[in-house]
Amino acid sequence: MNGDTGPEPNTIFPPPPGGRLLRSLQWFIIPLLILTIVCRVAGPWVRSRESGYIALLENPPAERVNAVFIGQSRVEAAINTEMFNKTVITQGERTCTSVNLGGHGRTPAVNWFGLKLLLQKMPDKFAGTTVFVEAPGGLPETGTWDQSWVNAGEDKAIVPLLATEDVARMASASHSSALDRAGLRWLQAENRISLLYYRRIAGRRLMGSLTELAQQAAAALHLGGDASGSSLDIQAGGTILTDVSAAITGLNTANAYVREHQSTAALIDWNQTILNEIRLLMQKAGGHLVIYTLPVHSMFNPVYQSAQAATSRESLRMYCEQNDIPLLAPDFKATDSDFPDYWHLTREQGEEFTHRLAEAWLKTNPAR
Repeated sequence: MNGDTGPEPNTIFPPPPGGRLLRSLQWFIIPLLILTIVCRVAGPWVRSRESGYIALLENPPAERVNAVFIGQSRVEAAINTEMFNKTVITQGERTCTSVNLGGHGRTPAVNWFGLKLLLQKMPDKFAGTTVFVEAPGGLPETGTWDQSWVNAGEDKAIVPLLATEDVARMASASHSSALDRAGLRWLQAENRISLLYYRRIAGRRLMGSLTELAQQAAAALHLGGDASGSSLDIQAGGTILTDVSAAITGLNTANAYVREHQSTAALIDWNQTILNEIRLLMQKAGGHLVIYTLPVHSMFNPVYQSAQAATSRESLRMYCEQNDIPLLAPDFKATDSDFPDYWHLTREQGEEFTHRLAEAWLKTNPAR
């Protein structure tokens, strides 16, 4: 037949074996490479927002750190390090450098791993440091290693701080599946640079992970809105959000907190808590622990003024006496109006509270 039958087959350079497979894979490999590049570029920016410990490693302090404040966002709002340094310098006649590492999702486990990382990476800056632990209503957090290490859905607060050997322990404490553990190991293999650590241990579907990843990358590149989280987040400089939405969110979360902690009250063995592990960690590095009462809104009275709370405070007092831990109650009175969102002190009241806390600490004659 003389009709046109199309181009002749390439008999001189035949397509390589598996060529069709490679052409199919390119639609997966190329987007993955682009995504990885974006993650590598945006990763440090996001890590600095999500973990104060990582941000501190990337921007180390010039001087040795005398005081570190750890805890949740209440600490971030209440502690003004400039005021603390000023009070210690003027009244204690000594130099002082302090760091506020309080933040949303900073559970005792997050803080233990964060402090461990600081001591490993910058021992000259943090050996001998005094760690200040918040005690809302006179009671610190009571987390233990066999409980979940993070708040629900907030694994991003701890994953950048974990060493490879810690992954299995975390998964076990969180009762995670084999698939979840494999996902965490993958994140560790990425050396905690990629944004993929946003994948929760609870296990999001792949599309959900990629969607969130794209949103975070867009925020990091200033292509979208703020990725800072809920309306309860602390703004720059420790100023809290005081709009109606923040107040409603704060009220709802406070109600949920009171319901949960009223129903789970139990006797506390402080020697079994991660708080005690933090004490041992700092003690080994020549450091110290200080526990201080942080004021709370009266809405939390059912939790902190119960008979069980009084028993727990007494056991805490005995624990502190046995381990030579200052238990401070700053001379500071707060009213409900000082907590616009039911959780956080205003900036002005935070400065006054910090001043009183520094004075209370100096009365214990801390080592220079």
